[in-house]
Amino acid sequence: MRKVFMMVKKMHPSMAAKIIVVVLILAFYGALAAHRIRLAAADDLGRHLKTGETVMSGDFGIIFRNFYSYTEPDFPTYNHHWLSGVAFYLLHQVAGFGGLVIFKITVLVAALALLFRAAMKKADFWLVAFFSLLAIFALSDRTDMRPEIFSYFFIAIYIYFLADLNEHPEHRRIFWLVPLQILWINMHIFFSIGLMLAAGFLAEKIILNWRDLKNSALVKRLVLLFIALVAASSVNPLGFRAVVYDYQLHNLGNYPIRIAENEPTLHFLNSSAPWASVSASLFLPMILLLAASFALAFYRKERPIFYLLASIGSAGAGFFMTRGVSLFALVFLPAISANLNGPFLALKERLNQKMPDVTEALGKFFGAGIIIALVLFIAARARNNLLYYRGFGVRLSNYSEASAEFFRANDLHGPIFNDTDIGSYLIYEFFPSERVFTDNRFGDAYSKDFFNRYMPITADEDAWARALKNYKFNVIYYYHYDAGGSTRPFLWRRTHDPAWALVYADPYVVILLKNTPENKKVIDTFRITGENAGERLNYLSDSEDPDEQIAAGDLLNLVGRDDLAMEVFKKVVRLWPERSQVWLIMGEMVVDKNDWVNGIAASLFFEKAVAHGAKTAEAYSYLSLAYVKTGQFEKADIAARKALAIDPNYQSAKDRLEEIEKYFIPADAP
Repeated sequence: MRKVFMMVKKMHPSMAAKIIVVVLILAFYGALAAHRIRLAAADDLGRHLKTGETVMSGDFGIIFRNFYSYTEPDFPTYNHHWLSGVAFYLLHQVAGFGGLVIFKITVLVAALALLFRAAMKKADFWLVAFFSLLAIFALSDRTDMRPEIFSYFFIAIYIYFLADLNEHPEHRRIFWLVPLQILWINMHIFFSIGLMLAAGFLAEKIILNWRDLKNSALVKRLVLLFIALVAASSVNPLGFRAVVYDYQLHNLGNYPIRIAENEPTLHFLNSSAPWASVSASLFLPMILLLAASFALAFYRKERPIFYLLASIGSAGAGFFMTRGVSLFALVFLPAISANLNGPFLALKERLNQKMPDVTEALGKFFGAGIIIALVLFIAARARNNLLYYRGFGVRLSNYSEASAEFFRANDLHGPIFNDTDIGSYLIYEFFPSERVFTDNRFGDAYSKDFFNRYMPITADEDAWARALKNYKFNVIYYYHYDAGGSTRPFLWRRTHDPAWALVYADPYVVILLKNTPENKKVIDTFRITGENAGERLNYLSDSEDPDEQIAAGDLLNLVGRDDLAMEVFKKVVRLWPERSQVWLIMGEMVVDKNDWVNGIAASLFFEKAVAHGAKTAEAYSYLSLAYVKTGQFEKADIAARKALAIDPNYQSAKDRLEEIEKYFIPADAP
C-alpha cells in the first residue's frame, strides 16, 4: 500500500488527481451496492440459489417446469437465467452470502469502469467524471443480487468493444462478444440488448458509409458479427425458441398486480414519493439533458447515430418500466460525454486563451469539488445516511433466516399459504420438503386460471373459505409488507380469527398456524395476542434500527394494539423525522376516528408526511380527508386537487372533491 502511495505522490498532480477521482467514483458505486441481503424481503436470490443447486444435482427439468409449486407443478415455463443460479450457488458454497455481496459489487464496479473507459474514448476525463455521478445515482436502485447484474456487465462490455472498434476498425477482438453472448442468453433475459446494440452500431456504419457499402470492410465485419451473435443466442437449452420466447409476466387473469419494478416510470412517479426511487426521480431530468446534448451535437454537424439509437431504445425501456431506467443510465454516461465533449473543450480552450490563470484555478476547483463530493457521499453511505433504506454491509440482514429457523425448530409443516413475494424465500429454505402456493414469477410460472383463483383469496372471505377447504392450509407464511392492496386487511382478519394463531413475527415475516390439536403445543408456547404483543415484540420496538422499530409498530397495529403502535411511531419520528411514511401511517391510524381532536392530529401528521417528501396522490388525498374532518374545506379542496394533479385517476380524491362541493365553493369556480 505504501508503494502505491509513493507512486501516486511522484506522479504529475493532474494525473494523481485523476487516479484519485476514478478510485473514488468506483468506490462510491461499490458503497451503494454494498448493502445487506434481505433474503425474506421479496428477494429473488433464494430461488436462484435453489435453481443452481437443483441443476448441479443433475435435474435439468427445473429449467422447463414450475416444480417449486404444489398448485401448478407442471405449468410449462422457461428459466432464462438458470446459469446465473448455478454461478450464485457455486459461489455461495465457497464464500457464503458475504462472498455473494462482494462478487456483486465487483461485477457492478467492473461494469462502471468499462463504461467510464468507453466514454473516455470520445470525451475529456473530467466531463466523464462529472456525469458519472448522475449515472451512479440513476443506477443505485438496481444493485440487488440478481441475474440482472450480469446484463449490466455484458452491456458495458458491448459498449466498450464497439467504442474500441470505432477507434480501431482493424481490430478483430470484437468477435469476443460471440462467446459472451452464449453466456448472456443463459444468464438473463436482457440478452437481446446485445443484439440491439450490435444492430444499432451496424446501422450507424451503414448510414455513414452508404455510398460505398460494397467496399466497407467494417460494415461486412459487423454483418458477420450480427449473424454470429444471433447464432450464439441459440446455444441454450431451448434453442432458437429462447430468442423469441414470450414471457407472460403480466398474464395475471382478471386481477392485475402492482409490480413496482415493471410499472411505467411516469405512473410510478405519480403514485410514489420522490425518495421511493432515486433512479426514477432522476429519469426525466436526465432525458432532457441528454436530448439537449444530442441537439447540440447534430447542430455541430456531428453524427452520433449509434448513441442516439441506443438512447432512444433505453429511454423507451425506462418509460415502459422503472427497471429500464438503469438501462438508460448505462447508455447515458458515454452518450452525453461524447455529445458535450466538443463544446466543453472549445469552452475550455477559449477560457485558457483569455484567462489562463483563472482557467487553471477553475480546473483545480472543479477537480477538488468532485473529490470532496465523492468523499462526503461515501462517508454518508457508510453511515446509512444516503439511500437509508438499504443497510450498509456485506452479509445477510437481521432476521433474514429467523423465520425459517423457527419453522424447522418447531417441526411445522404445510400445506403453506403464502404471498408471491415470500415465495422465493420459501423455495430456498424448504424445497423439496415443502412447496409454495405461489411465487413472484407471476404469470410466467402460473396460469391465468390460477391467478383468477388466487387473487380473491385475500380480498374475499368466501374465496378464502373455498381455498381453505380445497388446499387444507396448515400454515400462513406471509411477507407482511407484500404490495398487494388486500394483504394487511387479510392478515388482520386472520390474526383476529380464532381458527388461526399468530405464532411468529419479525420485520419481514408473520407465521400463523391453524388452530388444531396438532399445533396446540406451538400455539400455547408462542402465540402473539393483543395482551402479550408489547412484551413479545419489544425486541423490535426497543431496537436502535428504525426499520425494526417501524416493523414493531406495524405488527402491534396488526394485533389491534394501536396505542402501543402509536407510541413506537412517535419514538421513530422523534429520532428520525425524515421518515415520511411513518407520519403517513400515524395519520391513517387516527383519521377515521370521528372526533375533532383526532382530525387535527391527522392533519398535522399528514402535513408532516408531505413536508418530508411524501408528495403522492395518497398523501394529499388523506390530507384532504383530515381537513374535511376538521371543517377546513378550502384546504381540503386544494389538497384533493393536488392529489388529482399527481394522479388524475385517484378515486379517493375524486370522491373527496364531490364531498367538498356540498360544503364549499372554490374561489376560482365559475
